[in-house]
Amino acid sequence: MGQSNQRRPEAMSRMRQDGLARMRATTSFSLRCLIVTLIVLGVPSSKVFADILLDEYEGRQIAAIEITFENSPPDPEAESEFLSLLKIAPNTEFSAVRVRDSLQSLFDSGRVANARIEAYDATVSKTGPLRLRFVI
Repeated sequence: MGQSNQRRPEAMSRMRQDGLARMRATTSFSLRCLIVTLIVLGVPSSKVFADILLDEYEGRQIAAIEITFENSPPDPEAESEFLSLLKIAPNTEFSAVRVRDSLQSLFDSGRVANARIEAYDATVSKTGPLRLRFVI
């Protein structure tokens, strides 16, 4: 019986460690889900719609759309190919849904692992046309 009593604390210790490991894994998974959600919803670390509500862009005319490659030289052929994948176009109204669909198209191409969108006023007016830049 003395041996059984010694095993019990070891078993309890292992159970506590297993419980802690499961808790850490769950917390890690929850944290990853939160980060992905924040990125998708546009609470970014970059200037993607920063300081302005997304609703303020809805319906505004898009003057221009460009593709740029972060930390890479320009490649007109690749830029053209990626532009053809977008679900939003110049001289149309801004739509958060079409912007999100455009990002999804880029990711679905299998050639893009990270992308963001930057929006700029094409004029000094805060209600005038926008310029969009997809940074890949």
